Amino acid sequence: AGILASGARGLSLERVLVHSHGTDGIVLTDARDSAVRDSEVHDVGCAGVRATGGRAATLEGGNLVVEGNHVHHYALWKRTYMPGVYWGGVGNVFRSNTVEHAPHNGFLGGGDFEDGVGNLFENNTLDRLTYETIDSGGFYSSGQIGTAFTNRDNVLRANKIMHVRNTAGTGFQIASNQGLYLDDQASAWLVEGNEFIDCQVGSFIGGGRRNRIIGNRYVRCGTVQYLNDQGREFDSGTVQCDTVA
Repeated sequence: AGILASGARGLSLERVLVHSHGTDGIVLTDARDSAVRDSEVHDVGCAGVRATGGRAATLEGGNLVVEGNHVHHYALWKRTYMPGVYWGGVGNVFRSNTVEHAPHNGFLGGGDFEDGVGNLFENNTLDRLTYETIDSGGFYSSGQIGTAFTNRDNVLRANKIMHVRNTAGTGFQIASNQGLYLDDQASAWLVEGNEFIDCQVGSFIGGGRRNRIIGNRYVRCGTVQYLNDQGREFDSGTVQCDTVA
């Protein structure tokens, strides 16, 4: 990584520029009470920023803040599952970041990848993502490995997610690219006051329990809200939900 801090306590990275690196830009792993603020990461081979801290088993908070950063033109070498912001842990805040221009995910974490309890994602902008992939999301989290019902109380609020579409071609499978993709029974998310603009699918809820999708705005989305019953059957199709507003 351009900057790697493992087990950091009380670390603050501010106004940092990382670019033209072959792997990840900035990595905070198993950190506590630390922050990445007002920094820029671009033209890196893998992920832009990785920030994990806190433990779901004990509900120990990481108290990380990732705020005001600009991450763009990343995943130049490894094209998939290398997000602009990789997140995990308990009680962390991801606010006012701009993540744009990448072939796969903007935000990726929790669920299959890391613990993910009580995190806040607020006022971020995700733009021009997933353009080389299918079955993917600008913001993606999943509960496939059995964490769906224990990774809870995450909040996605007042974000803008735009231009999430495949533009490079799909091969044999039809593209299904979502602005927000809560996959494989991801549960107990609050998704409130976000804007989804020019996405193939605005928001996708793949089974799960107690997800609340409230007061969001959808513009030029092929499908506004997609829901299925993963956990009972893999996919029996879409249903209408009157909590979409």
